[in-house]
Amino acid sequence: MDRRDPDPRDPTAEGITAADLPLPPRLGEPPPLFARLDLPDGGWIRHARWPAPDACRGTVVLLHGRSEFLEKYDGVARAWRERGFQAIGMDWRGQGRSSRLLSEDPPLRQRGHVCDYGLWLDDLARFLEAVAVPEAGRPLVACAHSQGAHLLLRHLARSPRGFDAVVLSAPMTDIYTQPGWVPRPVARALARAGVRLGLGARYLPGQGDYDPARHSFAANPVTSDPASWAVHHQWFRHDPALVVGGVTHGWLDATYRSLAELARPEAAVGVETPMLALVPGCDVVVPPDSQRAACARYRHCRVHVLADAMHEVLMERAEIRAAAWAEVDRFLADALE
Repeated sequence: MDRRDPDPRDPTAEGITAADLPLPPRLGEPPPLFARLDLPDGGWIRHARWPAPDACRGTVVLLHGRSEFLEKYDGVARAWRERGFQAIGMDWRGQGRSSRLLSEDPPLRQRGHVCDYGLWLDDLARFLEAVAVPEAGRPLVACAHSQGAHLLLRHLARSPRGFDAVVLSAPMTDIYTQPGWVPRPVARALARAGVRLGLGARYLPGQGDYDPARHSFAANPVTSDPASWAVHHQWFRHDPALVVGGVTHGWLDATYRSLAELARPEAAVGVETPMLALVPGCDVVVPPDSQRAACARYRHCRVHVLADAMHEVLMERAEIRAAAWAEVDRFLADALE
């Protein structure tokens, strides 16, 4: 290959963007079992199950973050299978192959939108009641990342006794404002004003539909592992139905309101579930200090900081993943054995 031509097999090569990554992505064997839960309002939730090995140690419910999808968590699910657990996961409405919240068709389909996190909390409760709990073998463990971890913590405030143990990855306890020079109160006021002016379903300034040519490993904010970074974009390109773009005024307004709910002192009262919070020290999506402070409010939450990790702790480079899983194993030995 000419030295001037970047190698698309190497995401770290200069000039390589997500548009250059090789296809198709692949799931492991045996493949997950996909199904759909229809909801009373006409929407639906896609979910999947990764069966456990013969000796089942319990069930893990996987709750992913904003813009993510079940296929991306195939590796995480298989890491749980290696520990003897079956894994069950869902796509949040508005993401993956669950129903979208604005439209199933362009130009609205890709927009990362929600009017109120209460919708997602209701969906989570229905999913647990209708799918996860009936299929679960005890103990029941939750493994939740970022926005999914935020929603899990809010769910626990409503139903504090549903899980036997919880693993949180970079829980969304706050968000950095974009651009960074905009003070948080100003960003929150602008988001609220946009909704009141009827702009709730419109992209925020600087946000838009997904464009793989604008995403490179070198500039990504979530992982230092090129293979893990590539998985997200390979699936987006392979299956356009999975694609989620940027966020709307409505999403930002709803997020600030939900963060305020989670910050209320009573949100942690009565939650006695053993929890482990894996906090990435190099997170530029959710401030690490806010993660540590928020998790310290829970009586039985063990906070473990991975100093070199970026936002997607369980999809980091091998040595960071190994350290994270070693901490998970120690936590489970104490919480479940």
